[in-house]
Parts: sequence; C-alpha cells; structure tokens
Amino acid sequence: MGIRQRKPSSHAEVSKKTASKLSQPGEKAPSAQIVEEDFLDFLYRPHTLLGLFLALAFLVWSAFFREATTIVENFNNGLCAIAVVFLSYCALQLPDGLLRRPHPVLWRIVQGCAILYLLFLVFILQFDVNTARENVMPMFDATLGVVPEANTKTYASDCRLITPEDPGKGWANLVDAVFDMFFVAHVVGWWGKAILFRDWTICWILSIMWEVLEVSLQHQLPNFKECWWDHYLLDVFGCNLVGMIIGMWTVKHYAHKEYNWTGIKEISNVRGKVGRVLKQFSPFSWTNYEWAALSSPQRFGQVMLLLVMQAVGELNAFYIKHEYVGARERVASALN
Repeated sequence: MGIRQRKPSSHAEVSKKTASKLSQPGEKAPSAQIVEEDFLDFLYRPHTLLGLFLALAFLVWSAFFREATTIVENFNNGLCAIAVVFLSYCALQLPDGLLRRPHPVLWRIVQGCAILYLLFLVFILQFDVNTARENVMPMFDATLGVVPEANTKTYASDCRLITPEDPGKGWANLVDAVFDMFFVAHVVGWWGKAILFRDWTICWILSIMWEVLEVSLQHQLPNFKECWWDHYLLDVFGCNLVGMIIGMWTVKHYAHKEYNWTGIKEISNVRGKVGRVLKQFSPFSWTNYEWAALSSPQRFGQVMLLLVMQAVGELNAFYIKHEYVGARERVASALN
C-alpha cells in the first residue's frame, strides 16, 4: 500500500562534484551516501568492533559492579541490560530506513525501541488486567500498581462557557481548558500528523473521525467525556486546526526549499561550517504526497484501511493509559 509520490529527478550515478550542487525545490537531493560521507567521514565509517566493545563493557559493569539488594532491582537491571544489548545490535546491524538525519544510527535505535515496545505488549497481553496491574507492572514502576483517580476524570462536569460566580474570571472553564497541558499536546500532535500525511483532506478526516470515536467510547473511557465546545471549538476548530496549519506550513516550507549538501570539508569559513552542522538536523530531501484516494476502489480501500489503523493505534494508547498509567503523568497518549 504505497503512497503516490511526485517523483523527483533520478540520478543513477552521482559524483562528489555533482552531489554538492543545489537540488531544485521539491526534488530529492542526489546520492545521500556520497554527500554525507563528505560531511564527516568518521561518522559514516563502520564501527562494529567499537560498538561491540562498548556493549560488552556495559554488560560487564551491569553484571559485576552494579549493586542490587532486591529481586525487583535485579529484575529491572536485567531488563535494562537486555535493552542496551539489543539496541546496540540494532544500531550496528539493522538496515537504514527512509529517515537519514541527523544520522541513520539514531533511527535504527528508534526502530529497535519500537520492536522492544511491541515485544512488551505481546508479553503483557498474556495476563489478565488485574494480574498485570497488581503483579507485573509494579516491577517496572511502583506507581503503575493502582489505577489513578485521574483516569476516571470527566471534562463534562460543568459545560458552561460563562461562569458569572467567578469574579474577574467569567470564562473560567474555557480558560482552564485552553491552558491545560493537553491543549498544547494536541497542537504538537497534529503538527506531527500534518507533516506525516501532508494532505489537508486526510488530516480533516482523521480529526473528525477522532471526535466521533471520543463520543462513541465515553462509556468505556471517562476521559473522553467532554463538553460540546471542547469537542468542536477547542479540538476540531481549535488546537487540531492550529496544529494542522503549522504542520502544512512546515510541509510547504520544506517542499520549496533549496537543498545544498556541500561537504563540510569544502566549506572554508567557520560560519559556513556551523551552518552545515545545523543543517544536518534538517530533512535530507522532501517529497510531496498525492494520495489519490478516489482514483480507484482499490486505492480508496487502501487509504481507508490506513486511516482505521491510525485510529486503532491511538485508541490503543488511551486504553493502556486508562488501565495502567496515570493520565496527567504520561503525556504521550495525549498527542492526538
């Protein structure tokens, strides 16, 4: 299920001289490997033996020099050692993905973290909720053993827009909602989604579909109970829209940006070298998406399946938060 992309110019073979030239706006810069080797040679050479040595050093320290007095501490130390060794393997052996900046190793580690999270979900799925909450989760974090009271909080206890009994603060409910941390989390989340999908229609469908899901699942997730103005004014036409506008502006900015990946060794002045280092944290290239959802029935079904899976993934975060994690202490599931 691929996304139709506006194909940039293709370059079968690119020399270092050609690689340093400016790419046209909206085109992919040619031959990432050649250009990035010019950036800093040491970072793009194989370091398998060095990575192996560092992983073994950590393992020796963790096994023989770290003190643990309880079985829970030993359990946590063991899991930490497993994670470090596994992520070290991922950093050295996983193939590079589409994301290359600031360095492919970073994204190999991120992919390794996603694999570890998937394995943990498979593990926790084998327990019933009470056993997982009372016996398994406290071994990772003692605060996870009790369902927080915040998980039963509703945002629809007082839906008045105007509260005249509050002197000097007649819009108390609205002001409290705007300055809630979840408002900022919504803006940031929808900024990321706009960059991910790069299409106004897809973003609007997801935004409205999510509000429908919140209304439909209020009987299971009390946090989904919100006032009408919270659903429509603050979410759909408020923080969601603000995030989408900022995100689509970001998409437009990078789509029309000129990309110059001249090697740092070829830059003579200090200011230019510093600017090249900072550019290493920006996208290597940019591609605009054309979803063409109505081009064929098959394509329509593919796009709809993607939207459903996106909603299911977000719901999964909220259900896990509801059963195991404090609502205000964990912000990740609020980025929706």
